Amino acid sequence: MAKYDITAFMEFIKENTGVKNMTVFAHSMGTQQMFYNMITNKTYFQENVNLFIATGPFSKASELSVSNFLLFKSFVVL
Repeated sequence: MAKYDITAFMEFIKENTGVKNMTVFAHSMGTQQMFYNMITNKTYFQENVNLFIATGPFSKASELSVSNFLLFKSFVVL
């Protein structure tokens, strides 16, 4: 789900609403999927997400490996 579904959902929303970027509000496992996507597909999320709100995160930045944390930190202001 994390690898393909989030971007597919976002593309569906963009195609059907005409928005260019969006705010993502995620809870629990959705936050983990977004963390994964922001690390592995940084450019896409910089171009398409203007705000990410993580509520009840299933994982947190301190649980990421050092290299992934540095990538995550470069994308988001902590």
